[in-house]
Amino acid sequence: CYVFFTVGVPNHFGQGLSLILCVFGLTLLMLGPAAMRALFLPIAYLGFGITLPEMVMIKLTFPLQLFAAEGGYVMLRMLGVQADLTGNIINITNPTTLKTSPMSVAEACSGMRMLIAFVALGAAVALVATRMWWKRIALLLLAVPVALFLNVIRVAVLGILTLWDGELSQGEAHTFIGTLLLVPGFMLYMAVVWALHKAVPEAKGGAA
Repeated sequence: CYVFFTVGVPNHFGQGLSLILCVFGLTLLMLGPAAMRALFLPIAYLGFGITLPEMVMIKLTFPLQLFAAEGGYVMLRMLGVQADLTGNIINITNPTTLKTSPMSVAEACSGMRMLIAFVALGAAVALVATRMWWKRIALLLLAVPVALFLNVIRVAVLGILTLWDGELSQGEAHTFIGTLLLVPGFMLYMAVVWALHKAVPEAKGGAA
């Protein structure tokens, strides 16, 4: 399968699936069906490392771009920053110099990578933090709004930094700021997990 998706029909998604299938088959062969009860989910978790098909990425990325641009624009206006929105471009006006700096919310700012990362985080936390299936589904679903909200914050922060230096919204600085914001994002998600456990303790949740 890997050779086919490398030479025959080049496809990263197919290559990733074939490798996971290989790991699954080797584990089943070497350790037997009994071990797969514990190892099935960890092996399936490797699926979060597979690159999505390009067609799916295109359909998901563009709406996420618009959402990030609109959310960032609304947040900037709420913070008192003078800005205008045109498509996925936020025009930010410096109140001191009255100079307008355009900030493009490109594909890299769509939040797709952050969304996948937080869904993967949600899956890991759901498997470890609770044995109740409804809680696991809730934790997995809650990762989506947290990731989208965090990406809106990232766009707004980059917009504010643009008032001082337009270069901060591009290149390595842009990547560093996005990575830095993953820390409060992780804390925010863990706070959601804590609140859910506080509202419905494990001991009172019923059967798994």
